[in-house]
Amino acid sequence: MDPLRRPLLAANWKMHFTTHEATAAARRLRAGVAQLGDVEVVVAPPFTALASVAKALSGGRVHVAAQNMHPRADGAFTGEVSGAMLRDVGATWVLLGHSERRTLFHETDADVAAKLASAVEQGFAPIVCVGESLEARRRGDALDVVHGQLAALGATIAIAPSIAIAYEPLWAMGTGESASASDIEPMHRAIRAHLARIDPELAVRARIVYGGPFTPDDALAFLDAEDVDGVLVGMPAVDLEAVVAIARLADRLARGAESILAAESTVEL
Repeated sequence: MDPLRRPLLAANWKMHFTTHEATAAARRLRAGVAQLGDVEVVVAPPFTALASVAKALSGGRVHVAAQNMHPRADGAFTGEVSGAMLRDVGATWVLLGHSERRTLFHETDADVAAKLASAVEQGFAPIVCVGESLEARRRGDALDVVHGQLAALGATIAIAPSIAIAYEPLWAMGTGESASASDIEPMHRAIRAHLARIDPELAVRARIVYGGPFTPDDALAFLDAEDVDGVLVGMPAVDLEAVVAIARLADRLARGAESILAAESTVEL
């Protein structure tokens, strides 16, 4: 974790929680991170709960993200949601190119690029997801895949005032493989180097977060890894105690509390 960049913890609730459940969870999350000033916390509820969650979090430290958006402002796109609609219900961040969108709904690099351009134009803070499959990793093509995903974003990536890149190692998701902090550090460095070739200033300010599977006990190692500026939490994100505990770790690391690495071996939930 680099002190130049404020750590980011983004909790993706995916297709979980009714509006009532999401609102209650948002209030708990708000209370849990209320005293944390050195970590940025974002939550991405389902579309149906965006308005109520945004209202519950208004005036607090937690930002609201949409899990996806359509690049067009309006039109005959049944089932889609535009940026203007998301802004209307209180979202200021947006997840783009999540691995589940790419693999289950066949979003292409071009699709993600179009959404990023629209998101930046409308003033959203984007979290763009990239990552390679197990097959690509075994072929030795991991870097080529991720570089290609980043290159497809074009010049837009450099003009986004606030942007985060989430590295999602698909090879460690439901494959029987596991990723450690030392496994992901080379890819995070490679992503940072790619950004530097686009714009050196971009490489300094852009946050690269880990978006793969991990347990709360692993959080400390990932958060303290070189070029890891936070985490995008998936399934554990519905466990509010775990999310708050991880946010507290990130906050303490950001304040230079290196001693916790020796003092704590696990996250207390």
